[in-house]
Amino acid sequence: MNKRLSDIMTRHLDSLSPHSTLADAAATMSSSRISSVLVMEGTHLLGIITERDMVKAMNAELPPDTQVAHLMTSHVMTIQMDVELASAFRFATRHGIRHLVVVDSSDNPVGMVSESDFRFHLGIGFFAHLRDVASLMGQNWLQATREMPVISALEQMVAARASCVIVIEHDEPIGIVTERDVVRMYGEQRQHVTMGEVMTSPVRSIRSDASLTQAAAQMQMFSMRHLVVVDEYGRLVGLLSEHDLVRPLEWSDADMVSEEAAETQERLRQLMNTIPDMVIFKDLEGRYLDCNQAFSHSVGLPVSTVIGKTDFDLVPQEQAEFFRARDRDVIAAGTTICNEEWVTRHDGRRILMEACKSPVFDHEGACIGVVAVVRDISERNLAEKQLRLAASVFQFAHDGIYITDANAKILEVNRAFEEITGYHRSEVVGKNSDILASGNHPPEFFAEMWAALQREGYWSGEVWNRRKDGELLAELLTISAVHNESGVTTHCVGVFTDITALKMSQSQMERLAYYDALTQLPNRSLFTDRFRIALAQSERSGELLAVGYLDLDGFKPVNDKFGHTVGDLLLQEVARRMDRCVRSGDTASRIGGDEFALLLTGLRSEEESELAVVRLLSALSEPYLLEGHTISITASLGYTLFPYDDGDADALLRHADQAMYAAKQGGRNRYVRFDSEHDRRTIEQKELLRRVEAGLASGEFQLYYQPKVDMRKGKVVGVEALIRWNHPERGLLLPHDFLPLTECLDIAVDIGNWVLKEALGQSVVWRQAGLELPVSVNISPRHLQDVDFVSHLRSLFERYPEWERHHLELEILESTAFDDVALVSEVIHECANLGVTFALDDFGTGYSTLIYLRHLPAQVLKIDQTFVRDMAHDMESFAIVESVIGLAAAFKRRLVAEGVETLEQGRLLLQLGCDIAQGYGIAEPMPASEIPAWIEHWQAAPSWADL
Repeated sequence: MNKRLSDIMTRHLDSLSPHSTLADAAATMSSSRISSVLVMEGTHLLGIITERDMVKAMNAELPPDTQVAHLMTSHVMTIQMDVELASAFRFATRHGIRHLVVVDSSDNPVGMVSESDFRFHLGIGFFAHLRDVASLMGQNWLQATREMPVISALEQMVAARASCVIVIEHDEPIGIVTERDVVRMYGEQRQHVTMGEVMTSPVRSIRSDASLTQAAAQMQMFSMRHLVVVDEYGRLVGLLSEHDLVRPLEWSDADMVSEEAAETQERLRQLMNTIPDMVIFKDLEGRYLDCNQAFSHSVGLPVSTVIGKTDFDLVPQEQAEFFRARDRDVIAAGTTICNEEWVTRHDGRRILMEACKSPVFDHEGACIGVVAVVRDISERNLAEKQLRLAASVFQFAHDGIYITDANAKILEVNRAFEEITGYHRSEVVGKNSDILASGNHPPEFFAEMWAALQREGYWSGEVWNRRKDGELLAELLTISAVHNESGVTTHCVGVFTDITALKMSQSQMERLAYYDALTQLPNRSLFTDRFRIALAQSERSGELLAVGYLDLDGFKPVNDKFGHTVGDLLLQEVARRMDRCVRSGDTASRIGGDEFALLLTGLRSEEESELAVVRLLSALSEPYLLEGHTISITASLGYTLFPYDDGDADALLRHADQAMYAAKQGGRNRYVRFDSEHDRRTIEQKELLRRVEAGLASGEFQLYYQPKVDMRKGKVVGVEALIRWNHPERGLLLPHDFLPLTECLDIAVDIGNWVLKEALGQSVVWRQAGLELPVSVNISPRHLQDVDFVSHLRSLFERYPEWERHHLELEILESTAFDDVALVSEVIHECANLGVTFALDDFGTGYSTLIYLRHLPAQVLKIDQTFVRDMAHDMESFAIVESVIGLAAAFKRRLVAEGVETLEQGRLLLQLGCDIAQGYGIAEPMPASEIPAWIEHWQAAPSWADL
């Protein structure tokens, strides 16, 4: 049998656009009685939809108007039209497909071949020498009862990749439902009827002892793809499918090797043709043995024509002699040689080519030819010339221009640079360009700038720098990269315009429009804009938004007694205190007179909003020293929480205002939340606080420990102590269930001291058992600020003299550290004298500055788990993690990554340079008793050790 696919393929190709629906696909298959439809856009083949896909769609109950692009198989197996039938069938069998798209020599689809085509064109005589039906029939079939729902049968067909289901009754086949039947039913919403209602009956059957010639004839006569096989009593014993019938086409081992070699050669050719550079292979005499499409297009000749020719047949003699000489150089050197040369294309265009040629050796080490990769570098060369030209004339530009090397060291500046910045050329040449930095931009800003420069070759935008005299300088800056002949960045050219005056003017206009002239707080207009944004963010994130309304108690008497000047000073100081109390993402606004409004965003609990309100009222109640007068004044505050109070902006502000008046009526210097269940929750919170105090006294609290590991070395380097509450009614409670309520209260000190005592005691127990294990303890802001903190820690060390003090690490939140840097720095220094180290927890979530970080003697930075958790799929989180790691390296701080949950997160951290981590992907927090066994059995992921 020497037939080829071109002899049997169906030349009429039914196709749909990717925007066609599944209903269109089903209609096309049914009307044309075909088992597949191509998805094409113009002449471009995008995918294929088969009957099996339609079974999946009906099983998933996809609506008929679903676009085929959502279901189609995008990777379509194609085959050349001159392949023989046996080879083609083996190709399909090996790849597990039932439809082959036939293409011509240009890879354009010209036909389709299915198993039906193979079976039809084999002819009845093909089966004459084969055995009976029993020798090929399948023993594994799907069967159903008449009462079974169609949807259940569909689930079986999808799971088993079966092409039909046989309906039986008393061991006898009474009907059949095939993929073609499913296509016909698609869109009729018949998934939930029974098989008896949709089956084809009676079913065509054949005896197991019948010849395959009879089976093939019956399939061909009735255009069928399945025959049910029965015994002499009519009982079901097997299923003979079209696929079973043509299986004798499968190949021998020798055929398989030959076929695989041919496929490998074809894949290599396809790979070579995808390379945009020109690839050529010559023998020792300079004859072309092969080339890719890029070279074929360059010389304007088909690949088949190029093979056998020499350079003298393709290019002018002088050029050919140059090429031939370079070939001989490569052969003589026995190594790769690269060079550049201007050449003339077949269309007459002159281009600059970069050619890298390497010798090719046979298995005995003898050189048999030369392979070359050639690239057109004309455009790159032109760009380099333009940059060099710009650098040569930059002294005459009115804009400031500077040139740096690849490491940002300034090499040259022009006169405008000196005039704008105030620096003389001799003061900046040889210095890093960050000599101009103002400190107004975070590290992420510059990381993105350099990333864009490497990615695009340039960056353009506004930058705040600083003049030599210290004044801020606003620049409209463009930085361009300069590359050498090898494409390596060697220099950068920065061109900037001084836009300081323009920015100052814009800033003044914005402040007049959006800020209160007296207090410099946002006015009602800006508050309204931020209110709208905060509502939208809260709806997306699910976090709480607190809306507050604040009124000063007794402001009018103060104004009347001391005059408007003192009254204005009082309002300004109130504004400053409010601004200090709220976070950078929150808003304190002056609405008018002595009334203020608040927006507190990103709240995770009701307790967090209440703590913020308490902190604000406490700050405002401190005495004011104004113009020699000591003035005491308080405030009343009402607030509401969105989305618990699910109103619009006007309603929320009105509710906060009503709550503020309720606070005033309740005695002033207090707050009230707009909430009908406020009293009930207040009672519950007080009860919870009472239970915390009682639980601490009665020993209901327990420490769990979470290991910290060196992922690269596979070693456990310490544990973090985490408090748990064994509540008698509610079971084991996590810290967020009770600690937020205690943070600003004295009991926070009692809890913290208990945690320190328990952690040190447990560490001593471990050490006595031969386990040296550093322990980290979280310290709350209230505890850290306690006047007896250091003395209590000293007393604990005296109680446990065998404790290695450097094994204790105290973790404080980043936000805590930078609320009062001087106080925290002093405490850290005193603890350091005791041998204790400090870590900044949740680093990256606060608002720290590089100056503070430089002066804060915390030895460890802990990357916040939210960034670690999202870094694999969120570019912003990845950039933050990368920046924190870079910051730690710059400030010589150790790093710990929190919240590692997957191997991928660990791999990314290791690649970025962070080795120490903890998280549920490594170990969950566990009682102290389980730690030794866990350490003994823990092993790092093998993929981590390879990095």
